Amino acid sequence: MTKVCPVCGKEFDAKPCGGGRPQRYCSTHCRNVYHCRAYATRRRGDVVGPDGRAAGRVPIAKRTCPVCGRVFEPNPSRPKQKYCSLQCTKKAWADTLKAARLAARKDRVCPVCGVTFTPKHSQGVYCSKDCYRKAHWLQHKLPETVKCEHCGKEFTPNTSRARYCSLQCRRSVEHEKTKAAKLAARANRVCPVCGATFTPKSGKGIYCSRYCKSHARGRHILQPSVPLDIRLMEQHVREYLSLPDAERYQRRGT
Repeated sequence: MTKVCPVCGKEFDAKPCGGGRPQRYCSTHCRNVYHCRAYATRRRGDVVGPDGRAAGRVPIAKRTCPVCGRVFEPNPSRPKQKYCSLQCTKKAWADTLKAARLAARKDRVCPVCGVTFTPKHSQGVYCSKDCYRKAHWLQHKLPETVKCEHCGKEFTPNTSRARYCSLQCRRSVEHEKTKAAKLAARANRVCPVCGATFTPKSGKGIYCSRYCKSHARGRHILQPSVPLDIRLMEQHVREYLSLPDAERYQRRGT
């Protein structure tokens, strides 16, 4: 079937479509050119003819700007244009936000004096600065007397967090807390060397004695806590075994 290309006007033999869309252009290049032209003319607001070219501009009625009252012609690429310029658009948006803030500023009742008022902003709570100061003072008002948590003496506090009547009471409480923490850390433990249960002298104690500590570190210098006569006897035995054989035989004979 012979057709005429709407882009270049060249005659060509159309291929059978086989149930799909019939061939309209002689080549892929002409098809791309047609679609590019159609897209460009639609963006400019022109009417696209059968050949893919602009057949005339679509007429758009003039409008009146709701902000400044100026009569203008909308941009063809923006058929929904409402304002004549960017300044009018920003002003309209600011007016919309202002109206929303005014709607949020409903009449309220002051919690201090009970007067109905319109706040200056949406987060206003009190009708005046005097009511605000009074509410702030009532909220942070200090009690006349407070009982000391350490000695039980009543005193006049300087701040809302005062708990003790003097520096000595506060230091005494802190010292007691530190001492209790240290005692809790000194719980009964089991010596990893001899297996005896003991109470360490400090929170870092691991071994029950200096002998177990030296034994765990591979140094057998210190002696266990045994009676003095037994230690002296062991010392004599070691001295005897360290002697030469001749001298040992001589001592054995005497």
